[in-house]
Amino acid sequence: MSRRHTPTRPRRAPLVMAGGALLLFALLLPPAVLAKAGEDKYAAYAHYEEQLYQAKSCLHDARGEERCASARLSVPRFPGAKWLDALLTQKATDAPPKHADFAADYQAFVDGLAQLGEQKEGDESLYGDEFVGEMKFGGRYGDFLQFSYFVWTYGGGAAHGGGGIKNFLLNLDTRAPVPLEEILVAPQKRAALDDLQRNAYRDWLVEHEVTSSDRKEQDEFLAEWFTPNDNWKIVKGGLTFDYGHYEAGYYAIGMPEIRVPKALLRGIVKPEILRLIP
Repeated sequence: MSRRHTPTRPRRAPLVMAGGALLLFALLLPPAVLAKAGEDKYAAYAHYEEQLYQAKSCLHDARGEERCASARLSVPRFPGAKWLDALLTQKATDAPPKHADFAADYQAFVDGLAQLGEQKEGDESLYGDEFVGEMKFGGRYGDFLQFSYFVWTYGGGAAHGGGGIKNFLLNLDTRAPVPLEEILVAPQKRAALDDLQRNAYRDWLVEHEVTSSDRKEQDEFLAEWFTPNDNWKIVKGGLTFDYGHYEAGYYAIGMPEIRVPKALLRGIVKPEILRLIP
């Protein structure tokens, strides 16, 4: 199953050339050719298709009740960028791809997850696991592509499932994810960014009525639960840091999404990254 998407792209600045023959050559070229020259670098990422892979297995327990295990994974596929498909396959399945078209890797992954657990001695029920994975393309920001991988799992017999999100920004030149350290003005700026995360989380706790506005109460909660992470992504007006279940609090508070405004990131994050933030 697939759906085709055409990402929107920001308006590009006009091409400017100067100096003798180069200027003359540019003036002689049709506008369409000049535009195409600037866009060819990104042509492979202009279209993608969402592919869905599913698996399910069911058995009947000692009482005759059906128990099932299931797995579902959706991923974007980029027909014009095989290297990107290979990288996303490894990110989604946590293993290097073994097949040329990658579809077999994805299907083998969900097939392996959709297996029923063994029936425990003295228990009349079979235990089945559930897995949901969604790899989302967040768009292109200059020479970078942004992705978020959401995973929700449930272990058979557990009280509830749990989820998490892993974000990564790919550099099109190096074809590798950009670690948080690389976007900082200097390594020692990490402490300042961690403080911004803590302050943003205080606001989140009050907004979601997890704590009151009392500073001492917030300090106690942060001391018990919160450690700043490097799971960042670009959003409108700033950077967001995502946390999964139990990563920043007890299960009931969900998966906090902490936003740090662009204005507060000046002097901490490199200007070339800040310019990417819409």
